[in-house]
Amino acid sequence: MDFVRKYPLSLKEIITTPMIFREAVPQFDGLPFPSLPAIRDLAEFSGHNYGSLRTAISRARRSGKLESFRDHNGITRFRLTKLQKSVSNVVVNWQDRPQGFTLAVFSFRKEDEKERRTVREILKYFGFKKLAQNTYINGMFNTEGLEAEIEHRKLHKNLYLFHSLQVDSPGLLDQLRKIFDVEKRALELSEFETDLKEFVNESAHAGDEFARRIFYAGPIHYSKCFVEEPPLPASVLPEGYPLIRLQNYLDNIIRIRGREILTYYLKLNS
Repeated sequence: MDFVRKYPLSLKEIITTPMIFREAVPQFDGLPFPSLPAIRDLAEFSGHNYGSLRTAISRARRSGKLESFRDHNGITRFRLTKLQKSVSNVVVNWQDRPQGFTLAVFSFRKEDEKERRTVREILKYFGFKKLAQNTYINGMFNTEGLEAEIEHRKLHKNLYLFHSLQVDSPGLLDQLRKIFDVEKRALELSEFETDLKEFVNESAHAGDEFARRIFYAGPIHYSKCFVEEPPLPASVLPEGYPLIRLQNYLDNIIRIRGREILTYYLKLNS
């Protein structure tokens, strides 16, 4: 499939996808946590073999990046870590965030490269974009989860967060337009919108095949609409910027055709 080749998913992304659906999609509330068959089905759909998947799961569990437990029937099930839940909450509430910016500035000694890399990874995970050397920017959001993760790793003395409601400074906004090249970004989002709709192709697929495509599209959609999206107010975006349409697209499909998606999930996780 052209979409899968053009937008490949890593095993790390595949492993967490059923868990994110279980935690973040309202229609999944109260359903069983995902088990191995659901993750395997998505991995094989994505072109990964079962052996590689088992190895990736074992490594993630040992490193603390994947939580698992046995239910009352002895079935191993998986759930998001505290960090992953925090990021999921930020994404779910993203459209309702106040206008403004959050700046993250960090400082480390030259020999603390591992710690510096860890902070950069966490900031990227929460949607921050590099603005300048050791300075990252994001939209305004509740940073409690981010701060808890940084403090847990004992890096809170190296990272400083600044919140600003000021979004009407012409100089700053013009600089941000140039840094994030909003015209090019609009073209990239439009291309992705076309590819996504062709991949899902609502009228041509049904049942398990349709549901698999929704599950596969989920993390790609998250990456394009959140991780890669510049933290800019709507006033500086080009006319017809497709972000809002894209943000609502999967939500609308899941609401309209939720029964097929839930049936697929329950079949693999009962």
